[in-house]
Amino acid sequence: MAKTTLSTLQLTCPAGKRIVAGGGSNSNALVQITSSYPASDGSGWFLTVVNQTNQSQTTTLRIEGFCAFVQ
Repeated sequence: MAKTTLSTLQLTCPAGKRIVAGGGSNSNALVQITSSYPASDGSGWFLTVVNQTNQSQTTTLRIEGFCAFVQ
């Protein structure tokens, strides 16, 4: 991840399903998760991370969402 950058990942549920829970993680303590939240229309999950250091960082980002048929 480039120095001083912000990135947002998006998970999208399959057609007909809605997000019921979600979250994320990363493998580098110097890359911080700044937000983790459902899409306002229930179609997925967003995860925002930031590298606030002055050096590029290597990390593994993981976003997870649990989608289900909701009546």
